[in-house]
Amino acid sequence: MHGSGAGTFELTWNVRATNSEFVRDAHNAYLEALTEQGTPGLLVLLGLVASLAASALVAVRRATTAPDP
Repeated sequence: MHGSGAGTFELTWNVRATNSEFVRDAHNAYLEALTEQGTPGLLVLLGLVASLAASALVAVRRATTAPDP
């Protein structure tokens, strides 16, 4: 539930890594949000993506169902 704080993925990785790879950011935004901000941060990110997808869907539907002149 709790994250490690904004911008701390690199530090968290260095503490828990099983190899000596240098990593600054996670390989995807969802994993990084979950690690740094915890569950609330992940939910906010998913809400943003869902609202953008819904807005795009509404725009496409409006464009394809334009009234006849």
